[in-house]
Amino acid sequence: MRRLSVRAVSVLAGVLTVAGLTAAPAAARSSHVPDSAGRVSPSPVAGSYVALPEPSRVVDTRTGAAHNRRGALHAGRTFTATVAGRGAVPRRGVGAVLVSVTAVRATASGALVVYGGRRPRTTNLQFARGRSATDTAVVPLSRGRLHVHNAARRGRVDVLLDVLGYYRAGHASATQPGAYHSIRPRRVVDTRSGTGVGRRGPLRAHRQITPTLAGTGHGIPAGAGSVAITVTVLGATRPGAIRVSNPGDPRTGLATVQFARGQAVSSFTVVGLSDGRVRLQNDSTGRVQLLVDVAGWYSAGIPEVSGALRPLPGARVATERIGARHTTTVPLAGRAGVPLARVAAVLVTLHAVNPRRSGSLQVWRAGARRAPANAAETFTAHRTSSNTLLVPVSRSGRFAIRNLANAQTRVDVDVRGYVPANDLPGPGGTGLARYPNELQNDTAPISNPPTGDANYMLLEKKGCADANSGANFVLLDIGAQSVTAKIDNKRTGLSQDNPGVAVAQTGGAVHLDYPHLVAAIEGYIDGYDNWNCNYGTSLTLAVGTNNDGEWNPKHVKNYYAPRARGADWATKVINPLNEWASAKQHSINVVGADDIEAAFASTLPQALAWENAYLNNTGAQLIYNGDANNCPASFGVTGKSCAYGWTQSNYYALAHRDSRIKVLPQVFFRAEAVKWANIDATGDASGHGHLQFLGSLTEHALVPDQLTPTQGRAALYRALSSVVRTPSVPFAVDIDTDS
Repeated sequence: MRRLSVRAVSVLAGVLTVAGLTAAPAAARSSHVPDSAGRVSPSPVAGSYVALPEPSRVVDTRTGAAHNRRGALHAGRTFTATVAGRGAVPRRGVGAVLVSVTAVRATASGALVVYGGRRPRTTNLQFARGRSATDTAVVPLSRGRLHVHNAARRGRVDVLLDVLGYYRAGHASATQPGAYHSIRPRRVVDTRSGTGVGRRGPLRAHRQITPTLAGTGHGIPAGAGSVAITVTVLGATRPGAIRVSNPGDPRTGLATVQFARGQAVSSFTVVGLSDGRVRLQNDSTGRVQLLVDVAGWYSAGIPEVSGALRPLPGARVATERIGARHTTTVPLAGRAGVPLARVAAVLVTLHAVNPRRSGSLQVWRAGARRAPANAAETFTAHRTSSNTLLVPVSRSGRFAIRNLANAQTRVDVDVRGYVPANDLPGPGGTGLARYPNELQNDTAPISNPPTGDANYMLLEKKGCADANSGANFVLLDIGAQSVTAKIDNKRTGLSQDNPGVAVAQTGGAVHLDYPHLVAAIEGYIDGYDNWNCNYGTSLTLAVGTNNDGEWNPKHVKNYYAPRARGADWATKVINPLNEWASAKQHSINVVGADDIEAAFASTLPQALAWENAYLNNTGAQLIYNGDANNCPASFGVTGKSCAYGWTQSNYYALAHRDSRIKVLPQVFFRAEAVKWANIDATGDASGHGHLQFLGSLTEHALVPDQLTPTQGRAALYRALSSVVRTPSVPFAVDIDTDS
C-alpha cells in the first residue's frame, strides 16, 4: 500500500468457514456448451472469439474452394465470397472472421483489401510479382459474406482465404473486458503524408513513434484496451524489422514486421494501448515509410469470460528448426503468461528466419486433423518474414507447425496474448475494506461492558451495517504498533512500556493502547451480532497491523522488539477478541492480519520474528496482505531480487511458512498480479508448494484510476493460471476509509 504509518482494511464479503477461510459454493451460473475442441465452455458472449481446431479454407481462386470464386483476380477488380455456413464456419451468429490471406502467382506487385460492407481506403496484404505472401485480417461479415479487392494497377493474382476462427455477433454492443469490436477499417498513420505522426517523412534508423489511436475520431474510444492493426512497410533503405508494442509495457525487442531493402510488406498484430497510444520502432539501420490501418478494438480489462482476448507484453517461447515437409508441436502452456489449462487460442507471431528455400507454414491444434491446405505464413528464400495470428491449442496447450518448404526452416515463436476457454469462477462472496480512521484518542477508563465508549459506538454502527449488507469477512487493518509522533505539541511514541497502535491515515496522531483497541472492536462484533442487523450470517474478522513505524532500537527508548509486538498482537488483541466473540449468537471468528512490505520500516528478519511470535502465541490464522515492492513483473521471472534487498523467496517465505497463513495480495495494477504469480512459482520450484490465496486487494474506492475489485481478482486469477492449473482466488476486496 502507499507508505502510510498505519493501515486499515475492512469487509471482504463471502461465506468463509471458521477454520479454513474457504469460500462457500458460488451461485449458479450460466449453462455451458462444448467448444470447438470438445471441452466444456461457458455460454456465448457477444464479441468473444471461437477458435476453429484447424483452419477452414473458404476461398481458393485456383480451385473454386467452398463454392466461391474460381479464377485469378485482376487488378482493380473485386469479388464477393460467402463465408458463413462454408467449411467449419457456422451459418449464424458470426460477427467477424479471423482469416489468413495469401496471394500466390501474382503477375505484378500490388495489395489486397479484404473487407465487409463498403470498401475502405486501407490494405491487408502487400504482395510482389512471382512471390507468395500471407497476412492475417479480422473481417466483419455482411450477410455472411466478405469482399476481396485487388488494389494493384496491373496484372492478376490468385487469392486464398483460410478462416482461423470467428467473433460472435453482437460485438458492437459488447462490454466484457477483452471483447472485440469491429469498425470500418481506416488508415491512422501514414508517414508519407504525416497522418497520425505530425510530420511527413520516413522513420529513421532506431527511431520510434507513439501515435495516438484511441479517442481521436478513428472509431476507437478513449477507453479501448487494445487494437487490431495492420502495419505496412514501404521504401525501406535497409533490411530490418518494426517492433510494435504497448508503450506501457517493457520493451521486449520482439519484431512484428520483418522486411528487406525496398520490399513492401504488411503484418497484422494486436497491441495494447497506453493512454490510447501504441509504440512503433524502426529496428534497422535505414529509413522506412510506415502505414498503420486499424480494423477494430478490444474492450479494456482482464478477461472474465471465455473467448475474450488477454494481451500480454510479448516474449519468445520457442525456436524450432523444422525439417523439410516435417511437423513439430510447440508447447505454450505456462509460458510467457499463458495459462496451464483451459486456453482456446494463443496470439503468436511466427518468424520464418532466413529460410534457404521458399515455402510456407501450416498451423493447427495439436491432436486435431491437419487440414489438407492452409497457410499460416508464406516465405521467400533468404528473406525473414513474420505473421501474427491466433492459433488454437490442445488441452495440454500445444499447437502443431508443419514446414512445407523443401529445406529445413528455422521458426521463432513469440507469444503476445491468449484467449481463455473458461469464465472466471464466481466469487465466494462480496466484500469491502476500510481504514477505520474515524477512531479517536481514548485514555479514559474502559466501562464494563464498554457500550458507552465513543469508539465502541462508532464501530458498533459499522458492524451493524456490514452484517446488514451480508458481509462475511471483514479486514480491519488498524495501524503500526510503534510510531513516534507529536500529540498536543508533545513528542510521544509507542514503545515496550507504551504498547498499542497508531490508527491508519491519521498521521500517527491517534494512538490506542491494546485494551482501548479491543474495546472498540468489541463494539464492531456486537454490532455485527445484533439480530436487528444480522439475518443469520457468519463472520471472519481479520484485525491487522503492518511493518511500518519505528523499528530502529537506536531511535526510541524502551524499544518495542518485533517478537514482543507479534506476541502482543496475538495475546492482547486477537485472543481477547476471540474470547469476546465466542459468547455471541452468530459465528464470529477473529484472525490476525499483517501488511508486510519491503518499503516499510522493518527489516526482513524483524518481519519474520514478528510472524513467528504471532503464530506461536495463538491458534488463529494470519492474513498476509502486503505489497511485493519492485519484484519482477515479467511472467516467468523467478528467484530474483525485489526492493531493499528482499527477494521473491523472502516474500514467499513470509506468505507460506505456516499453513494458517492466507495471502490477500495488493493488486492495484495488473503488474502486481504477475509479481505474485512469480513469487508463487519461485516457492513451488523449491519444492514447498503453492501459496494459499484468499483473494485480491484493491483500492479503487480511494484511487478510481486503479483496478476495480472485480478486475483485480481477474488479474490475479489469470496470472496465477500460468503457474497453477486450477487457481483459487475466492474474493475481491477493495479498500476504503470510514470518513
